[in-house]
Amino acid sequence: MTQLDKAARMILKNCLGVKSHESILIIIEESLWEFEKALWNYAKKVTKYPLLTRFSSIHLNIHRLLSPVISSFNTSDIVIFLTKKCVHVKVFDEARRQGTRFVVLQDISHGLLERLLEANYKNISDHSRRLADIFSIGKTLYLTSPSGTDAQLSISRIKGIAETGFVHKAGEFTLLPAGEARIYLDNHNVEGHITLDRIAGHKQRFAKPIVLNLKNGYINQIKGEKEAVQLRKEIRKFGPDGRRINQFGVGTNEKAMIGHSAQEDQKVMGTVHISFGQDRITKVRSKIIQPIKGLVLKPTLKIDGRLIVEDGHLRV
Repeated sequence: MTQLDKAARMILKNCLGVKSHESILIIIEESLWEFEKALWNYAKKVTKYPLLTRFSSIHLNIHRLLSPVISSFNTSDIVIFLTKKCVHVKVFDEARRQGTRFVVLQDISHGLLERLLEANYKNISDHSRRLADIFSIGKTLYLTSPSGTDAQLSISRIKGIAETGFVHKAGEFTLLPAGEARIYLDNHNVEGHITLDRIAGHKQRFAKPIVLNLKNGYINQIKGEKEAVQLRKEIRKFGPDGRRINQFGVGTNEKAMIGHSAQEDQKVMGTVHISFGQDRITKVRSKIIQPIKGLVLKPTLKIDGRLIVEDGHLRV
């Protein structure tokens, strides 16, 4: 059995827990034919109702492309979507409300598949759910790091969300690789300053860390060198809300590695990421602009005085 065959089995059997009576729709970028073959062959073994749709990246406008298969979304129990590009996840919302569950893979590579196979999803699930529960009952979060982070977040009455990689219930969704616990701040106060060691999705390290000064949940000052100048330009694309901190998360995947993709970067165990800017589609060419996610490495995190992460190591 090849690595691709093992990856297909892991996705269909472990992540999705496919039953023989369930229908599966596989939507895949045509350049990923190797992955297509492995998924298709295993899907035929585990269900009586597989369906395959192939698309070209040359015409990748996520709204126009998916229109012909939206009805298939709504009538499929499971959708597996594979692409080398970014996906605007809101396109799946309607089908999720109807009960369809989704696994999405972006920026696919053989290295990513190997790390997917090596990951212990039971551990990822346990860590993610435990952290999400702590977020849900917590009131005050305090974050520090060796590079200079010193910030406090009000998280009272916010529900923690666990991304476990298991998509067994109707309407569930995951982006692989999985592994994080996160909260959406929704105008909750964030005060102090956060020093970013990396930006998720950027392969190179900063010449000098970027310091974000925060007041009432917004970035009011960005300090640093050339990377800080570039970050200011990127933030302007989002308009007035580009400086609002809207998400906070902790990675729980011990096999994830920094420097391969934005999706994988934020899942690295023991790292913290913060998100600012909102998903949007540009009017010209319908280009997807996704939130910027800054990474804090080797963080120490306390919630209501309880030590949760110490120097990048989970303590719960």
